[in-house]
Amino acid sequence: SFTHQPYYQPFILQVPDNFANGFFYNLPLNELMQAIKDAISNGYTVSWDADVSNRGFMSTAGLALNIEAPAKDVNPDSQELPYDATIRQRLYENLTTQDDHLMHITGVEKSKGGKTFFVVKNSWGKTGPFEGYINVSEAYLAINTISIVVPKAALTKELLAKLNIK
Repeated sequence: SFTHQPYYQPFILQVPDNFANGFFYNLPLNELMQAIKDAISNGYTVSWDADVSNRGFMSTAGLALNIEAPAKDVNPDSQELPYDATIRQRLYENLTTQDDHLMHITGVEKSKGGKTFFVVKNSWGKTGPFEGYINVSEAYLAINTISIVVPKAALTKELLAKLNIK
């Protein structure tokens, strides 16, 4: 979901860990998010490459929010910063958002206030209240995702057609 590359086309992801110059398909941000939700709702899991070096990634609290700095009373329904493709692109270009960590999205749930959270398996051991899992807000995931890997079978027919994948 990068604005400097054409959508629905493969491109070489320009991050240090892509040492093999692997190709990734570029999707508009809303379609990237929907592809993740569709995969999960159809029983698939998603490999997630993301930035976790900002203050909003709070593994010991089991929570990742798109916030500037955690407050003492931070909770799943705390107010988050706005996000869109322009903000996301700026953070990628100024190297704020980098490919620090790979994790595994295994589910989706709602907070008491109705916010969508992705249930993510972290690889740092049984840390936090969810013993190694972290609830990642939709806003955090949208702004900090570098890439995802999903099975082809998890993609809708409409998205496969847009990507020209048979």
